[in-house]
Amino acid sequence: MERADQSLYKVKQNGKNAVAINSNLGINRENKKILIVDDEDIIVDLVRTRLSSLGYSIEYSSDGQSGIQLAEEYQPDLMIIDLMMPKINGFELIRQLKRSRANQQIKLLFYLLKQVIKILTVPLN
Repeated sequence: MERADQSLYKVKQNGKNAVAINSNLGINRENKKILIVDDEDIIVDLVRTRLSSLGYSIEYSSDGQSGIQLAEEYQPDLMIIDLMMPKINGFELIRQLKRSRANQQIKLLFYLLKQVIKILTVPLN
């Protein structure tokens, strides 16, 4: 993380506002499984499309309850979890995942995008 921070600092110092991320890092993605758990279809579609195009195997769930079940069956390498969902929210999903020894190796990435969604749905007139 420190190297990434240093790289970003150098880019900012050079007056640039964007960083190009190279998605071809030589990582073998063929056997890497990602589970997306989010109730916002547009977010799932965007993330799923991008990660699929990079060669990852993708599954998704629209709520925390089915996300837990799918995690047990699918055994993903990474779970991308929205924290605000119906039935079981992302916080409870994470708590329940930690209880199972089979899920100890799963890496978790979680987020909260409700503010972004609200900004994107503001009328333009």
